[in-house]
Amino acid sequence: MPDEAFADVLLAELNGHTTLEGRRRLVETVDESVMTAATVAILRDILDHITDYDFERTDNSKFSEACRAARRRLLDEPDGPTAPVIGFVSLISLNVTLLTRRFESPDAEKQRLADLYAESLFPAPAIGRAIELVYGPLGHPATSPGEAAFWSIVDFSSLRYHKAGTTSFILRGMKRVPDNEAGARSPLAVKCVLFPWNKLAAISRATDQYAQRYGDQSVSQQVVKPTASSGQWVLMPFQEGKTLGEILAEFEAGSPIMAARIAMAEDVAGKITTALHELACRTPVVDADPLSLEQAGRHFPGDRPVRSALRRPVRFAASGQTHGLLRAVGADALPGGKDPRRDPRRVRGRVSDHGRKDRHGGGRGGQNHHGPARTRLPDTCRRRRSPAPTSRFVAQQRDH
Repeated sequence: MPDEAFADVLLAELNGHTTLEGRRRLVETVDESVMTAATVAILRDILDHITDYDFERTDNSKFSEACRAARRRLLDEPDGPTAPVIGFVSLISLNVTLLTRRFESPDAEKQRLADLYAESLFPAPAIGRAIELVYGPLGHPATSPGEAAFWSIVDFSSLRYHKAGTTSFILRGMKRVPDNEAGARSPLAVKCVLFPWNKLAAISRATDQYAQRYGDQSVSQQVVKPTASSGQWVLMPFQEGKTLGEILAEFEAGSPIMAARIAMAEDVAGKITTALHELACRTPVVDADPLSLEQAGRHFPGDRPVRSALRRPVRFAASGQTHGLLRAVGADALPGGKDPRRDPRRVRGRVSDHGRKDRHGGGRGGQNHHGPARTRLPDTCRRRRSPAPTSRFVAQQRDH
């Protein structure tokens, strides 16, 4: 089946415009190049497909739910569980599920359910193969030979879902080849940028340059150094342990009193400040003038979690500029300031100049949408004492 014809049948299945004949054609297709090209074509315009689906429905159903239903229908076919197309449909469903969560308001329970669904996709190796093809040289011919060589070291059958990032999803996997004669294999973190964000020049360029910028030996040991990166993915050693966000969530779940909260804040702030001092005093992460960070294209750690336990030194699992400061990337992030959903009559997820959200939008903090504020930082290599009133306030709260 030609690429375009397969993409049309696959999109019809995802939208629920299904026929038994079309479903059988999907299940019987074995040409991976056809399935890869069709999947990339659908994901490239995924915001259009989400908006089209919502525009045509009056029952408040979501495209993410339709993708899950399509996957279930294909699995119910006689040869469905072993059909290669299942991996590609699973990848589309994963992308749409996490993208939809970013368009909605922050909700810990909804994110937990989205994570559980994402985890459920990975015991089967089919989605690993789909990720290998869609994010690799076949799906992105512009991938350099060096990047392709690093991409090939991943054992994609070992991939498991780990976390959702702001504009990406993070997987845990193993190297394809053992590290030594004993057969030990090092765990890898595989960060894949969600469609359509990996098509935006700013995000793709920053991701592509990530390994060169932060993998150099002169970069502080506080930074987990990446192994390789392309415009669509980053490989780095996997960091065990809880994120700072998870530690604080567990702490808050115990309903601590104010004094305990302040003590925790002091502990966390002290460790992070120490780590930032260490980070800032090494070149080329920072220049003498902190304002040259932006000019030099070097930034303090962005939207990735701080991988640490409070009893251990802080390490930054990823650095760089955050391109998804809101819950969704708005129109100003695109060339010419155009919204990705091109028909203005059907745009429902655009973020306004004031950071308000509408049906698909979700995020507060519109003041950060146009990039980090140019606020002069204190001398990063000099300890600063807290003002006396703050010290007295902390001491008073502890006493209570």
